[in-house]
Amino acid sequence: MSATGTAATTVGGQGELSPRKRRYLLLAAVLASAMGFINASLVNIALPGIQAHFSVDLASVQWVVNAYGITLGSIILVGGAAGDLLGRKRLFIWGLVVLVAASVLCAVSVSLAALVAARALQGLGAALMVPQGLALISDAYGPKDRGRAIGWWASGTASSTALGPAIGGFLIARFDWAAVFYVNLPLGLLVGLLAIAVFRQGRRPRHQRAHQRWRELDWLGVALLLSSLFSLTFGLSVMARADGPQNLAVASSPVFAGLLVIAGLLGLLAFVFWETRAANPIVPLSLFASRPFLLINLLTLLLYAALGLVQFMLPFKLLLDFGLSETQVGFVLLSMSASIAIGSRITSGLAAQHGIAAFLALGSALAGLACFGLALDIADLTWGVYLPFALLCLGMATLVAPLSAGVMEAAPSEQAGLASGVSNAAARLAAPLGIAVGVVLMAALRDADIQTDLGTGLAPSALGAGYRQVMGMAGSLACAASLLALGLFAGRTGAHRH
Repeated sequence: MSATGTAATTVGGQGELSPRKRRYLLLAAVLASAMGFINASLVNIALPGIQAHFSVDLASVQWVVNAYGITLGSIILVGGAAGDLLGRKRLFIWGLVVLVAASVLCAVSVSLAALVAARALQGLGAALMVPQGLALISDAYGPKDRGRAIGWWASGTASSTALGPAIGGFLIARFDWAAVFYVNLPLGLLVGLLAIAVFRQGRRPRHQRAHQRWRELDWLGVALLLSSLFSLTFGLSVMARADGPQNLAVASSPVFAGLLVIAGLLGLLAFVFWETRAANPIVPLSLFASRPFLLINLLTLLLYAALGLVQFMLPFKLLLDFGLSETQVGFVLLSMSASIAIGSRITSGLAAQHGIAAFLALGSALAGLACFGLALDIADLTWGVYLPFALLCLGMATLVAPLSAGVMEAAPSEQAGLASGVSNAAARLAAPLGIAVGVVLMAALRDADIQTDLGTGLAPSALGAGYRQVMGMAGSLACAASLLALGLFAGRTGAHRH
């Protein structure tokens, strides 16, 4: 076999893979990526049930989302490099085991603090596992077949992720909130069996060289980013309630909250300072010397902060105010994932032909208008939720694929992989930060307390001014992203790469 053919069918130097094993590998990578994405969004449907079960407020229950998002977004920056050093298949398996074990701990948690800790552990597992899947596909397929395989991976991941909310809603309706975490058990078992079928024990990295390069990874950068974001968002959650987040066993006072926020902001400054001096930074600040790259990542932060607020608040609105079942809420959220999966296939080609400026600006503007529509808080389900949410789906379907293309256009070609990782992390970290600020806004309006059983059925005004203001905040963020898109690519529409 030629050298090219051999390269096309090997994984991590373990020898040739048959076409059947390559298909197993592709399926394992798709399911692994789906597990990472599902765990970021599926839990939103369970939040009202978790809140009622532990008798906590929004300032506390937000951490079920934030613990996963912050851990994943921070550590995934180094996950790919760690796989290169320790072996991708090895780290893939480690991440899978951690994610599945943490899912069991989430399901059996007896306190909110235990659930939050288990969610952070889930984020660690996903951060180790998800980056390896695409890299393993690239190893296993040669240049001729790699593009098609990655296309199947992207399509399969989007499709399986889209089904997550519907499946989760069905399970919660039939059982309880813990069922969303048990979803990872059969998925993890299937991925594990596929991995066993594909992977043989490959050569271990040379101990001395691997150990030296492992120490060269930017672990201080990871620690600074992780601790700073946790301190900042936790300080905001303490600020959101006079007596502090409930059932998280922490002291609380305005001074304590202020110190946490200040510590978080100083930690972020220290992170930036360190990244300018680190030998192998997780976020090379040289990327941000490119004005387009800087602005498109700001756009990503604004847009995904808005989306995170909607995905956090909307299940409460549908379950508590309109009395929908968890299954119905799951199908509502399914429509967004399905719209993105279908729309991305259309807009990616159109953006390549006509430039991405119009698609980013239009999609963000539609998302902003949709959020303002939700902020009207109309007491009719169709006009108050379904139509604005359909507009939001259209906006996201319009811009997701062009946004990814924009990152690649804005970054130097030799740093495309790093640029993609930074932008991906920005999208994942935006939601926790947006949610934390949104909950503070609700608390300021004295609407943070939603302490009722799901079965009582609240009046349409249950979330009150807090819901309206948070959705208005989301709309403002999305419209600001639209303005950034116009400014970022002004004058470049005719100069895009063909």
